[in-house]
Amino acid sequence: MIRETMPGRNKAVLGSLLLAVFLLAGACLIIGFSDGDTPGETVSLETWLPVNYAPVSKFMGLAGHIEAEEDVTLSAPFDGVISKVGPVPGSRVKAGTLIFAIDPAQLEVRIRTALSDQLKAQSEVNRLEHWMSSPDITRLRRQINIAAAELGDTQANLHETKALYERGIVARSELDSLRMQVRTQADELQNSRDALAQAVSDADGNNMRIAQMVLLNAKTQYNSLVSQAVRKEVRAPFDGLLLPAALPGGAKSLNAIPGQQVIQGAPVFNLTRLDRFLVRARVQEGDVRFLKEGMNVKVTSDGLPDEKLAGKIIRIASQPSAKDEASGTVTYDVTASLNFPPESLGNVRLGMSADVQILTYSDAHGMVLPVQGIKDDGSGNSYVVYREKTDTKPRRVFVTLKETVPEGIVVEGLLPGEILIPQLQ
Repeated sequence: MIRETMPGRNKAVLGSLLLAVFLLAGACLIIGFSDGDTPGETVSLETWLPVNYAPVSKFMGLAGHIEAEEDVTLSAPFDGVISKVGPVPGSRVKAGTLIFAIDPAQLEVRIRTALSDQLKAQSEVNRLEHWMSSPDITRLRRQINIAAAELGDTQANLHETKALYERGIVARSELDSLRMQVRTQADELQNSRDALAQAVSDADGNNMRIAQMVLLNAKTQYNSLVSQAVRKEVRAPFDGLLLPAALPGGAKSLNAIPGQQVIQGAPVFNLTRLDRFLVRARVQEGDVRFLKEGMNVKVTSDGLPDEKLAGKIIRIASQPSAKDEASGTVTYDVTASLNFPPESLGNVRLGMSADVQILTYSDAHGMVLPVQGIKDDGSGNSYVVYREKTDTKPRRVFVTLKETVPEGIVVEGLLPGEILIPQLQ
């Protein structure tokens, strides 16, 4: 009985061992790999992602429109009557083309008056420069010499008469008369000297400076009027499109015609350059901090489907261009220059819509990692699980986050190799 029972027990034990082996193998397959260097990081599956340096770019997209780089107003150079009008508005003109001319007849009257004032002022300066040898000064000096000589003669006569009076030869009345004559002549001499001193002071430094300033003002006025007369013919400063002048409020001026009276500075025509263009777009206040002058842009337009244009930001407005009262959102104008191929200039139309892509970040040797591959150590430091090769032991490598791009995050501090990407089931 006993001999028959023992083989049955052996078979049961063997079956139990085989079952345990299969259960252990299944458990190993389910549990998977656990990283010995990163305690607590247990995942159900793992993927090692190759990483390497590659060019990285980030663009900001804006909607804008194409404008001329230069738009000038051709104004009347002085008050007068339009004597001639060249091309009509809407014409393409070449640099140097006569646009309109002003009759200088009214200006010439003012020029002659200004010349007269200049000559008078010049005469006054010349008079003061030679004042000490002028006829007035010579006359006053001659009067002083005559008065001094007469006083001297009278004083000598008084001295002789006094001696005769003391001897009783002449009467006292004659002596008193000579004394009175001496006092009168002395007063006349002093008056002549005072007149000379006053005349000399008329040519002092202050009077000379005043005369010179009056002369300078007269010359400036004359030269200004003459320079205006030279500009009586207004010509196109560059190749462009001739348009009616824009008035305040956005209205267009009436077409200029010969005989029309205009005042100095009145807008007559606008000239828009057609060989250099800009693109103007608006950026919201939350994004303007990412933009800087000099950043590269790429521009496309539905009106120019075959063109991919390049340029640079040349101006970012300091003041807001618009504000949405409903949302409170503020926008700022961003202006970029455009480089148009010469053969495409004829296809460009002002106001065309433009899709503006601004290069806000670029790195020719960037390292981009997916977000799920970057971990935090709890102290604010970022790291990845990294291995240089497949047969290299994984290790933790701390990295510096530089920029977020559509592909992931650009980091520093990592060499080419592989990083662990956890994939939870």
